[in-house]
Amino acid sequence: MAAGWAVLASSGPRIASPVLVGAGAAVSLLALGTYLASARWVGRWRRPESYSLELETRGIYARVRHPQALSLCLASLGVGLLTGSIPYLTSLPLWIGFWTLYTYIEESSELLPAFGERYRLYKERVPRIIPRLGHRSGKAERQNKESRKGRK
Repeated sequence: MAAGWAVLASSGPRIASPVLVGAGAAVSLLALGTYLASARWVGRWRRPESYSLELETRGIYARVRHPQALSLCLASLGVGLLTGSIPYLTSLPLWIGFWTLYTYIEESSELLPAFGERYRLYKERVPRIIPRLGHRSGKAERQNKESRKGRK
């Protein structure tokens, strides 16, 4: 997939705009931050003895169910804006569609069977890829606390 990104990003014609380059850099940094936040909560930076097979609903996972897919969508948008490649930018909906489809497949074939009702309730209150920003409602906070109590 990265090879496809590189070929498209290096091809022309291009839109040459310092504004797009700045926006691309900002979106790329946001993608990196989103990925790092998700890696912190799913165990990639934890010691092996602290790994868990429980449904994670804290941190960034309280705002979006698939933050790694979100980070890939943001990264692809950032690359497109940075390079200004018209072929890349026109293919962007395909990349985003792919990652969105992947989240549907992952949920139906892995997450729902593994976590059942807890995941269904989580799906009802947390968006798939586009996070809710701002203050979480008291109801969502209570549900999160209840979900963590049920795991103990």
